[in-house]
Amino acid sequence: HGGGQLSLGKATGNGLFRLSALPLGPKPAALTTGTIYDAARSDIAAALPGQDVVAIWRNSDASAWGNAGALTYVETLGLPTDLTIADLDGDGHGELLVVCRESNQLRILQLSKAAP
Repeated sequence: HGGGQLSLGKATGNGLFRLSALPLGPKPAALTTGTIYDAARSDIAAALPGQDVVAIWRNSDASAWGNAGALTYVETLGLPTDLTIADLDGDGHGELLVVCRESNQLRILQLSKAAP
């Protein structure tokens, strides 16, 4: 929470994990995974209420998060307190659904399918 990063453990076998730290931004709140950019790989999104944005970590390499693509920030125009990823239009790419508490709205963000 205070460090603004997500620790990700990848199973390496025999009950062991390799840890990676993904920088997200200050005081991440809600967290979700789902396919946004590539239907074959799950991405990670985290709400950053202090900045009214959602941080999205694009998974550009299915074998290791250490090779993941750039971090993208998407404005929510309201305090994001909860979020999920769902493919609402059936195109194989998820839309980002964000609950914005201060604006009393559910925002549906359809992101560009091109690499950020």
